[in-house]
Amino acid sequence: MIDDSYVSGTVEDLTTLSKLDENILLQELKARYEKQLIYTYIGDVLIAINPFCKTELYDKDFVKKYCFAKKSENPPHIFAIADTAYQNMVANNLCSSDKQCILISGESGAGKTESTKLIIKQLMTLCNSRSHLEQQIIQVNPLLESFGNAQTLMNDNSSRFGKYIQLKFIDGQVKGGKISEYLLEKSRVVFQNKGELNFHIFYYIFAGLSEEKKEKLLLKNCDSFRYAENCMAVVNADLANQKEKYSLLCDAMDWVGFTDEEQFNIFRAISSVLYIGNVTFKVEGSEDLTVVDNENVLKSISTLLEINAAELKKALTSMTVTAANEIIERNYTIGKAEDSRDAMAKVIYSRLFSWIVFKVNTLINLEDSTEKDIKEIGILDIFGFEHFENNSFEQACINLANEQLQFFFNKYVFQLEQEEYNKEGIDWKEIKFVDNQPLLNLFMEKPGLLSILDDETQFPKATDATYVQKLNKSFKSNVYFVISQGFTDKQFTIKHYAAQVTYNSDNWLEKNRDTQPAEILNILRNSNNTLIKMLFSGHIKRTGTFDPQESAMFTKDLNLKETHNLDKARKLTVGAQFKNSLVVLMERMSISVPIFIRCLKPNHKRKPNIFNEKYILTQLQYTGVLETTKIRRDGFAVRPTFPEFVGKYSILIADLSLPNTKASCLKILKKCKIEGFQVGKTRVFLKYVHVGQLDDEMNTVNAAAIQVQRVARGFVARRQYKDLQEKKRKYQMELDALAKSVTDHGENVYEEVQASNKYNKYDRNNHPEKYHVVEAEKPAKPEPSEEDLKSSRRDAHTSSLKSVDWFVKTQVDEVKNTSGDFAAWFHGIISRRKAEELLEHCCLGAFLVRVSESRFGYSLSIRDKTQFRHYMIDYLPNGKYVVIGEPKPHRTLYDLIKYHQKNKISNWDYLLTEPCRREFPCSSCDDILYDYVGYLEMEKLKESVKGTPPRLPNRRYKPKPVEAGKGKDTASRRTSKDSSLQTSKLEKLKKGFRGLLE
Repeated sequence: MIDDSYVSGTVEDLTTLSKLDENILLQELKARYEKQLIYTYIGDVLIAINPFCKTELYDKDFVKKYCFAKKSENPPHIFAIADTAYQNMVANNLCSSDKQCILISGESGAGKTESTKLIIKQLMTLCNSRSHLEQQIIQVNPLLESFGNAQTLMNDNSSRFGKYIQLKFIDGQVKGGKISEYLLEKSRVVFQNKGELNFHIFYYIFAGLSEEKKEKLLLKNCDSFRYAENCMAVVNADLANQKEKYSLLCDAMDWVGFTDEEQFNIFRAISSVLYIGNVTFKVEGSEDLTVVDNENVLKSISTLLEINAAELKKALTSMTVTAANEIIERNYTIGKAEDSRDAMAKVIYSRLFSWIVFKVNTLINLEDSTEKDIKEIGILDIFGFEHFENNSFEQACINLANEQLQFFFNKYVFQLEQEEYNKEGIDWKEIKFVDNQPLLNLFMEKPGLLSILDDETQFPKATDATYVQKLNKSFKSNVYFVISQGFTDKQFTIKHYAAQVTYNSDNWLEKNRDTQPAEILNILRNSNNTLIKMLFSGHIKRTGTFDPQESAMFTKDLNLKETHNLDKARKLTVGAQFKNSLVVLMERMSISVPIFIRCLKPNHKRKPNIFNEKYILTQLQYTGVLETTKIRRDGFAVRPTFPEFVGKYSILIADLSLPNTKASCLKILKKCKIEGFQVGKTRVFLKYVHVGQLDDEMNTVNAAAIQVQRVARGFVARRQYKDLQEKKRKYQMELDALAKSVTDHGENVYEEVQASNKYNKYDRNNHPEKYHVVEAEKPAKPEPSEEDLKSSRRDAHTSSLKSVDWFVKTQVDEVKNTSGDFAAWFHGIISRRKAEELLEHCCLGAFLVRVSESRFGYSLSIRDKTQFRHYMIDYLPNGKYVVIGEPKPHRTLYDLIKYHQKNKISNWDYLLTEPCRREFPCSSCDDILYDYVGYLEMEKLKESVKGTPPRLPNRRYKPKPVEAGKGKDTASRRTSKDSSLQTSKLEKLKKGFRGLLE
């Protein structure tokens, strides 16, 4: 494409460039970025450059444009990737698979988290069911961001954990999901590098909590915490944004299903972590005992966690050990006491975070996991490659995860491609790429960095320095390992795929052990707070995730020594847990069809309109973008087997009995004039452009098939219509004959009966003895039983009764005002039609709320300009109310109405104005539920079968006014339409049957 007509920045797919080198790719991406075209394709791979500003690329028009569209019809976009994954999952095409996964990679700050949210948003739009579950899944990301993201030197919203989101679909509708979390950076709770902040939640609570709640959480007059220094300064610097983030967090927790009590307990735990950081120690007495210096802080901690302050004081400054059957209390040094304090804070926060993930999974989990037709789309959003001035254990694990992802990319895009060509006997040039398998072995295999770290963790006398010495000895000849010279004996360097990173081994052994003092764990396990007690009654899985459902039964009825030893024996190191989690992640992705998104960071300043060419080129080089472009341009990304290809495209040559052979495939390709393909021993090798050409041919055939079907169905329908007309004519003739016969017979009988009556009357008067007959007594008709009454009513009103029962038992107080009367806008259980009658003469925006007749929830009916609008209000499991399709839940119906009197419903341009009031006061269920008298009577019958329920008030709604000139009701209009012929026939029939009866 490099010719006279070439215009820089117009190439949407880099594989279409005829000339390829790094400079051309770089200049093309730069030109597109300057035109605010941040997305570019490399075949099936998407390049996304972070704009560092808000754009209009994600509004409703773009959402609709990329729904069920051909990839070639629209410019590159992340919505197109979501659409591709969805169509590949539900459709029957060459790229289809029940399991799809979208892998988002890039440096910290490249836009991975935002990309994840956009993909989920588009996938939920494609489902188009507007269910609770879709909105809950959308709200998962902002919820987890609040507790798992933080501001770092590289990114204002950096993910300090990894997550893999699995969305489960049945018949194209999302039916459940699961979140897998990886390696939360819990050390950030107690320490942050200069210029960085703690997790977002520690600042959100100061910005958004009411003064009353702050007082309950002991935060009202306190803004100095060691774990979140200058927290109020940080909050006040961006107060409006922090308040908005807190509000979004609360909405997310409401949506996902956290109750008010659970939310408050979460904030109590967060507040307690802040106070734990403020505990200080000092040495006291002649024996140099370490004691707590500020016991008032301990009192605050014990109040928030509902634990014993004296026991906590002792556990923070000493430990109990058993030696020679003797219990010995060993005092801590100040340093050890501080470690114990920080360990307590970290374990509370990390278990709280894992419990939040567990709670989310419980609420969005697929109800029936045995369903056979379950399909899946996975989305990986994992921490980006990091290279700081000081890199510790967390950065090593993060960069290891990125190495694993790069290996997966290389294997899928390059290595498997080459192996497939060789296997199929296709002569194709050698693919060159950087294989990072040896570097992965340096970390993962035994002996490797993590296995040696685990070994050192077990030795009591091992130190961080001895760990580095063993690394230097073991890997001195490894090309990826560099021994640090001079400055310190605790540093070493690794040559990663992205950059050469120097790591400082300070505290590596302790971080890997993740030691938790048994005494503190026992204190927390016995807390009176339901949440804290649950957090410390569960167990840690082999992948490091926390499961509160399986309580730690092995600790029940055990003494302190046994508990301590058993925890120690069963616990895996952090490094081992992380390795296990990576293995599980790779297994999940390897059974899915992957789609890759490469996020690029245009500059270090995190500002828009700055394209740092050198920085971008570095990212292009280490991610292999040039090689990816070449392989996607010259290689064959689509490789269906002969049966798959013939089964899909045999219709193109109108031969459905075509055998699944190589010759058949060649016949189809020749018919469609496809060039540049390859055919192996068992597969057809195609490029994406070939698939597009074949799909165009299929669209032509499908359009022709639809036209044929239209004509054929029209012919069949017309023939059926003629048959029905003929049948109708015959039926009408038979009916006329029957009517005439019955009428004639009826008239004859009528005359005979009349004559007979006259004779009988005369004869009865003259001979009464002939007509004296003793009639047999008829048995009395039994009265219906109570069960019969109940059964008939249940059969008639089953769904309505359930709604009424739900309302009576759970909702009555929710729709009453302070005076005890029902809200003026609440009309009980009335029909949709009745609601429209009541609103017909009201102003624009007038509204009423009614109980749904068929589900547990309400309906909001609104007067629009020329029509009426009806919105479902659902009652969430945690007791919140939400208008279906709207993002914000509300604690009460009053809050919902008040909110939408100031904020528009998303698909309506107006606000709620005034309520459509009832014409009578109501203070009891009997008053407001008068449409369901049968239900109320049945409730009374439960108490006394013979009891008679009180008469309920009559409806006093105004009847709908009749327009001028339209005085007749519906029945009279229907009667007026009857023909004179029909009337005469009916009268004759009546006359005849009346004669028979008399």
